[in-house]
Amino acid sequence: MTRGNDLPRGWVTSTLGEVCSRPQYGWTTKANPSTGTVRLLRTTDITPGWVDWSSVPYCSENPPDISKYRLQENDIVISRAGSVGASFLLSDVPEEAVFASYLIRFQPLEPISPKFIAYFLQTPDYWSAITERSSGIALPNVNARKLESIQIPLAPNAEQHRIVAKIEELFSDLDAGVAALGRAKANLKRYRAAVLKAAVEGKLTEEWRKENPPSEPASELLKRILAERRKKWEEEQLGKYEANGKKPPKNWKDTYKEPLRPDTEKLPPLPDGWCWTTTDALFTFVTSGSRGWAKYYSELGSLFLRVGNLDRLSITLDLREVQRVTPPKGAEGRRTRVQEGDILISITADLGMIALVPDYLDECFINQHVALARAVSSISRPYVAWFLASEYGQRQFGRMQRGATKKGLGLDDIRGVQVPLPPVREQEEIAAAIESRFSNCAAAEVNVLVSSARAQRLRQSILKRAFEGKLVEQDPSDEPASTLLERIRGERTKSGEPKKGIFRKAKNSQLKLL
Repeated sequence: MTRGNDLPRGWVTSTLGEVCSRPQYGWTTKANPSTGTVRLLRTTDITPGWVDWSSVPYCSENPPDISKYRLQENDIVISRAGSVGASFLLSDVPEEAVFASYLIRFQPLEPISPKFIAYFLQTPDYWSAITERSSGIALPNVNARKLESIQIPLAPNAEQHRIVAKIEELFSDLDAGVAALGRAKANLKRYRAAVLKAAVEGKLTEEWRKENPPSEPASELLKRILAERRKKWEEEQLGKYEANGKKPPKNWKDTYKEPLRPDTEKLPPLPDGWCWTTTDALFTFVTSGSRGWAKYYSELGSLFLRVGNLDRLSITLDLREVQRVTPPKGAEGRRTRVQEGDILISITADLGMIALVPDYLDECFINQHVALARAVSSISRPYVAWFLASEYGQRQFGRMQRGATKKGLGLDDIRGVQVPLPPVREQEEIAAAIESRFSNCAAAEVNVLVSSARAQRLRQSILKRAFEGKLVEQDPSDEPASTLLERIRGERTKSGEPKKGIFRKAKNSQLKLL
């Protein structure tokens, strides 16, 4: 906070309670989202930085005296709990609107600029004061008395308006830049989706295909895949018989279940050399993760992957926040332990997010909200993962989830996705082309994030300079803020309202502490 002696000539250090009318707590009632006659403004309605009055609920019970709580133009409301300290300067208020009990109303006194006060409530000094005054272990909060005591550097009234005009000018430029950054971020997301769409349609490698005719069409590759799939099943069955000390019965191979085949009559045509198949043909093993492993949570154990570790338009694990476990020994631990190249799929909550297990992970397991699909070795697993992350894969997951009127995906759903299969070399080329383009996107996103952070720092710097008296020039002819406050105090004395707060005059002033 800028101290009184550090302020420009004509400024004073006052308090929020001194430059505003007595603070008021809001009306206590429940919110009714659908019907009513009086809108009830809540903390959640102001935290985005704007108010969408059409979404503000109604009072379940209107206050007996609406005029006591009716919101007015230039009211400032501050949250006392939840988003403690969040504030909003009201404009374009509906005729019948009141404020809820977790908000406290301040009304800047004439001729104090409401916008000047509102901008101060966005400064680092204000937020430091809120942190100092917040109380409550379970639910941090502030009350009206504490908010009233927050000190504010007050400029002469004419300078207040010059400062507000300059802030708005600079913020307008900043807002335009931030909006452009937002559009850039949205465009990057659309670009990623477009890259995946072009990739799985064969358009991304169209020119490459002309120069690199396949040595083996996908139809022949599929025959090898099916043979590999069957061979692996037979080896597993023989292993089970051997483990149990039994000989395989006659005709045991007849129990093999052929994978699902795609319904090609309803599918679009593919590039030459491609063919349709299903994930059932490509996956040799599909399972969901382990339930009830909270008792195995530990600080230094193996990774335990959850839905939050997967993302959209990506096949890279997000390991910024991870859970660890000391897994139980036995079959359950072996079943849900992931291997390099496994494809992970979220099957509850945010359905259909994809990740490909990299080679750098140590021992790692999945929980019950994630499925594990292990593909045959003769295909490009990154290609399959990218297809599932694309619009075509996501659309199929969506139909499965909605069509079955259920809230999650089953293992049969994971096996039932229809996949366009290119020749192996083209699968690898597609995966490499996607990775290259997404790498460029990631670099661009870093630039967007850096620029966004720079814009936020610049916004805070503007506010800091504004309330240090360094944003606009001072005018010696301006009426000092001390005179303005003396007049406000006089009006309060006439009205019988008690004095609020203290103020100190700036350097070289004769005004004493009150």
